[in-house]
Amino acid sequence: MFETLRCAREWTLRPGSLLRRSLVCLIGVILTAIGITVALKGHAGVDPFTALLQGVSHVTGLSFSWVVPAVNIALIALIFPFDHKVFGLGTVLNFTLVGVLVTSFTGILDSIYVFTYSIPGMLAHLAVGLVIFALGLSLYITPDIGQG
Repeated sequence: MFETLRCAREWTLRPGSLLRRSLVCLIGVILTAIGITVALKGHAGVDPFTALLQGVSHVTGLSFSWVVPAVNIALIALIFPFDHKVFGLGTVLNFTLVGVLVTSFTGILDSIYVFTYSIPGMLAHLAVGLVIFALGLSLYITPDIGQG
């Protein structure tokens, strides 16, 4: 891995370079956080892992942006001895940014509009959030620079 980091070609925007894959992964993490935020804003539900993180946040009283890295680090500590390939730059981007971005985007969406409960509103948030979440997740996974 360290040989890859020293190679000058990896720090260009050529197809397959580490810089390009890192940027795609970062865009994927940002879109994933936006999708989660839209689904949360519309009270339309989220993926199971995010629901677990929300539950831990609610039970402990810690903010979502603190719970995400704490739980992810605990899971990585359990998995890492058995499979070293799961840890990479994408893993670090995911567990450091998703919680903070969801908290930030929630503040932004709260300042833009107020959601009132309605079935059409919830379905709209679910549809938009799911599409953005799926796009972000596919961009996050595609570069293959770590799992999160």
